[in-house]
Amino acid sequence: MTITPRPEFQGSLQNIVVKIGSAALADQATGQFDPGRVQVMAQDLADLVSQGYRPVLVSSGAILAGRKNPRLQTLLAASPHRDVATLQAASALGQPLLMNAYLDAFAKAGVAAAQVLLTHDDLMNHQRSLNLKNMLHVLIELGVVPVINENDSVSFEEITVGDNDQLAAMVAVLLEVEALVMITTPDGLYSQDPLAGVGQAPQGISHVAYGDPLVQVSLAGKSAAGRGGMSTKLEAVRKVTPFGIPVVLATSRALKPIVRALTTPCGTFFSPYALDPLNRGESANQRKKKLTTMAKLNAEVVVDQGAALALKGHKSLLPSGIVKVVGQFRRGDSVKIVYQKSILAVGLAEYSAQDLRAIKGKQSDEIEGILGFCTAKVAFHRNNLYWLQEPGGQGI
Repeated sequence: MTITPRPEFQGSLQNIVVKIGSAALADQATGQFDPGRVQVMAQDLADLVSQGYRPVLVSSGAILAGRKNPRLQTLLAASPHRDVATLQAASALGQPLLMNAYLDAFAKAGVAAAQVLLTHDDLMNHQRSLNLKNMLHVLIELGVVPVINENDSVSFEEITVGDNDQLAAMVAVLLEVEALVMITTPDGLYSQDPLAGVGQAPQGISHVAYGDPLVQVSLAGKSAAGRGGMSTKLEAVRKVTPFGIPVVLATSRALKPIVRALTTPCGTFFSPYALDPLNRGESANQRKKKLTTMAKLNAEVVVDQGAALALKGHKSLLPSGIVKVVGQFRRGDSVKIVYQKSILAVGLAEYSAQDLRAIKGKQSDEIEGILGFCTAKVAFHRNNLYWLQEPGGQGI
């Protein structure tokens, strides 16, 4: 079976983030964690991998799985109030069960998977987020599906992402993917809660244009298995669509739910800013503009002609191509890359200015011997570079 993206996706579609809610992994009759549901999701993702897609999975379900522990059930029976510590304990008990289920399911489908646990601080700290981005790209290049979850066992008010819908949105923006797919209980948005059973029959909303205030939408409805509701999903949508990332919200209860969401007119499709006709071309480079705006003042890396040509070919910048480092900046800062007094690109530095001065002009295999460590073989990775103009052109 050829997996062809639905027509609403414009342009190439390869890198995607898939968010799966707790309810999608629960047995419909009992509401308890069901490893069989994990198998369904893993097989769907494996089918995507087999056809060249590069999915990243953000999955809830640790607390749901942890509730099956007999000792926790005894505690909940005695005191049904779920304080933060109890939820964290459930997560600590359930995360190994959830990940084991995914590892087993992916192995049966012939795909490797890896566990990544995150907190809000990991994504908001620019050095940690750069580490995270680089690591995820390595896993993806190896053909491994990263399985990401919030680190509920240590998260608390000050650092928690708060909900995996928000975590999925932040990862989608970080990795600059082409789509975010959110798998949940209802098949998209409705004019009123489809589970309420009162009033007029709910009307499904198949498409939402960028900027739609959604006054016609019911935000009611929240599964017993999960912490998020429809409002948190719409918050996630609003975080990614300004960056040109479309979102599909679709049900988990269909046959092959992830493939269905990507390939058929179902659920709700949220158009991003760049795909709306009135805004076409105006914001296609929003991420580039953001990185350019964030560039450190009076900080730049000067490169030689060979490096300039390599950058033109969308390759990483190696230390050997650097001839001068100007100003001060930290690892993860946005820095201008200059050739013959023209700014070629901006990018996130893999090393501080001090470290780059020590390794400029050197080969990558010399980095560890000079610095005593090797964070990366490159000075600026191609995934973190944004081209501004051709080598030899006029400065900006």
